[in-house]
Amino acid sequence: MLYFCQPKRSIPTLFLLAAIALFSRPAHSLAQFATDARWAPLHTNLLVLINSKRVFESEVAKKERAADASRAAFDAGLSIVSPNVDRLMIASNVDFEAMQTLWTSAVGSRESKKFDLTEIANKVGKPLDTIAGRSLVLMPSDAMLVELGPSTIGVMKPGNRQAVANWLKSGVSGGSNHLPSYLKDAVSFADANADVIIALDLEDALPPAEIRQRLSNFSSVPAADLDSVTETVKGIRGITLGITFRQSVTGSIKIDFLGSPQTLEKIGKPLLIDVLQKRGMMIDDIESWTVKTTASQLLLTGPLSLSGVRAIASMVSQPLLPEITADSEASNANTTYARSMTYFKSLESYVGELSKKRASVAGLKAYATWFENYAQKIDSFSILNVDPELVALGEGVSDSLRQMGEVARTSGLDAKSQKSEVQTEMINYGYDGYSSYGYGNRYANQYRQSKRKMIDTKSKVDAEEQARQILKSITEEMNAARKSMSLKYGVDF
Repeated sequence: MLYFCQPKRSIPTLFLLAAIALFSRPAHSLAQFATDARWAPLHTNLLVLINSKRVFESEVAKKERAADASRAAFDAGLSIVSPNVDRLMIASNVDFEAMQTLWTSAVGSRESKKFDLTEIANKVGKPLDTIAGRSLVLMPSDAMLVELGPSTIGVMKPGNRQAVANWLKSGVSGGSNHLPSYLKDAVSFADANADVIIALDLEDALPPAEIRQRLSNFSSVPAADLDSVTETVKGIRGITLGITFRQSVTGSIKIDFLGSPQTLEKIGKPLLIDVLQKRGMMIDDIESWTVKTTASQLLLTGPLSLSGVRAIASMVSQPLLPEITADSEASNANTTYARSMTYFKSLESYVGELSKKRASVAGLKAYATWFENYAQKIDSFSILNVDPELVALGEGVSDSLRQMGEVARTSGLDAKSQKSEVQTEMINYGYDGYSSYGYGNRYANQYRQSKRKMIDTKSKVDAEEQARQILKSITEEMNAARKSMSLKYGVDF
């Protein structure tokens, strides 16, 4: 995620995360991601490829002073790309059933300056070590940093020494040939055209019987179409996600199939929304996106808000830390005051965004995961040279967000349980006995719908009230910390 700061604006403007639609754009450099891809560990099924050098050299990036804004955003933990790295590849293995990242690696390269692991080790207060004949630093965030070349570094998280050694020993000299075909296509596309792409390989991720069973639970799939839709979804190859910036921010989702996705022409978007909501990954903006099908693809495109892109970025695990890529000359940016100010502004940005969020009844689980993802992001903020009082504040905010997530999650479960009790109540009182008579059947349906609507409304109101109280407490703690830091450093926070 990149932030481009516009003059005379207090909040940075989100610029570009990916460039899926740039099929006609000419390449500006030789193929390089294919070289980086040799370091994608075996069993990689998610790739994030960012050509930040190409982005920052664009005219619009220069106009909006993108590099300065992106550096601040990366230091704050709000961005997955730093202008101090020309090229970044993030490779992960994700359990798509549980939607959990099992491990993540990153490879960062730059042309202008070599990486100095001794300097990085000194910054984080860790000794310089060696593994598989390469220099290594154990980072504070349970990640291991290794030197892959004079201008290339690698990071793996979690930092299991044996796993890192095996990763280094199995570096494939043949480029991306060991990757699944879908991800190899993504690498080729990134080298030829795209600035950034996020690609997920989904072939054989779920058994066919389970796909059919899951689809049967979605209201977006008509019972009469269940078999045909199942056959289509069984042939899914993968999903590529991206965002482009022209005059506004635009999101794109490309879903590729082995066969034709024509059965999804009308229900593809509602089905995708159902899936995202079920997984707690729904982005509100998708509701307004347009959809079309091609011979083998389902394409969705539309405007994307700042909160939408940040929610997407919260799903990408990023082990590359500011201490790794920061310029040593930028000593002023590493003072306790500067790092503390950046940390506080990061918290402030997240809390401000959350205060505007309103959960729909159908999306309570989605918002639960959304809050939890933000808590994880705050946990991953760099705390190097940050005032201990603010570190404690961040931990408190993170805990509060998890509490909000639990409120949203349990409210949804309580509502589901209560609606189930409505049916039991009707059977006990004999209301379902009227099902053979028109009036009785209409009365039973009206009663059922009315009660369920009341339960949904109360559940939403209760969840929002509890979330409001938690946010109020967070805001009060933030204001208290602002005053304390302003007095301590003699500068308004």
